[in-house]
Amino acid sequence: MKNKVMQQLMQNALDGSLNEKDKQVWEALLQSDPQVNAEYTVQKEMADLLQNSAGVEPPEDLTHTIMRAVHIKERVRKSTWRDRIPAVSLPTVRLRYIASFAAGAALVLLVMMTGFDDAFRFQPRQQANMSGALYDMSSAERRRTIDLESIQGGLSWHAYGQSIEIQLSLEPRLMSDILFTYAPEAIVLKSLKSESDVPFINLKVNSEQITWRCDNPCSYRLTFSTVTKEPVVLQLQLSQNDQIVLSQEIK
Repeated sequence: MKNKVMQQLMQNALDGSLNEKDKQVWEALLQSDPQVNAEYTVQKEMADLLQNSAGVEPPEDLTHTIMRAVHIKERVRKSTWRDRIPAVSLPTVRLRYIASFAAGAALVLLVMMTGFDDAFRFQPRQQANMSGALYDMSSAERRRTIDLESIQGGLSWHAYGQSIEIQLSLEPRLMSDILFTYAPEAIVLKSLKSESDVPFINLKVNSEQITWRCDNPCSYRLTFSTVTKEPVVLQLQLSQNDQIVLSQEIK
């Protein structure tokens, strides 16, 4: 204690030499200042301990008394430290928990809407989209995108130089008959490759068309070489159970 008056009052209180006026001041101080009260309690218990143990065997509860004094002093130190924490700390912690929970919920919702879209569908899709795009490397203005319906999978093709490359991916629910028709005076089939483990079934190739059957998820790559600088047309036709489900011109 820095105040000499308080030190003197505490010493007189420990000695039991306070007069009535000082006793009233000291009691008021103990009630108004918890730190002074706690320090006086420690000093009083230590003084009583020394007085009771002088010339006699240590009491059985000596260890308990010392530990209690240490506990009181530690409690005073911690309470003083907590008093310095801003009052907004608890709401700040709550806001952080709320923000973390909201971020986690948003992440779960995003994953559900994207990565697990099919897993959370209760009704099977009757129709799925297949999209493709034509890329002309020499002119961005000729680039366009089309949407193909009624079959799952993807279709894309690239036109560059004098070559046209077509990528076809299918996930048919039923057996599909695939037909490519092309004009032999404009383009020539250069290669036909299956990029999946499923081979070509009933593959037929002639000078004007390519046909085969697909009854499993499969992926194919077709490459055509153009023999003219004029626009060329490919006709893609998919049929299931002898019914045409897709007919699309590729220009």
